[in-house]
Amino acid sequence: MVELNGACSNPFVKGKSPLFELFLLKRRLLERKRRPRKPASVAPRTSVPVIKTITQILELANYQAMSVKDIHEACQELLGRPVSYRSVKASLSEGSHHTGRFVRESWGMYRLGVTSKSS
Repeated sequence: MVELNGACSNPFVKGKSPLFELFLLKRRLLERKRRPRKPASVAPRTSVPVIKTITQILELANYQAMSVKDIHEACQELLGRPVSYRSVKASLSEGSHHTGRFVRESWGMYRLGVTSKSS
């Protein structure tokens, strides 16, 4: 008869068998799959005219530079509902790099571009 040496003859490493670890992992995954899903706590996405709102806010600011934080707060106040901070930031960045609608004065400070005054 052939003797088994190594991992097969001593499957317990630090008190647990690798097969037992796989069994526990499989059981945890199956339990997770069976659990009912919780309803999303995040409000559903809605179409928010972020760029138009930002443009209106910067026009009301008499074309003065404003911080992203202040623009975000003003957007929420003007629309009367939550607006994603990331959406405001992305719209300002996109508008300053590609369309020239907004001008980045310094880090986190934006104003309305010259092309927006005439249109």
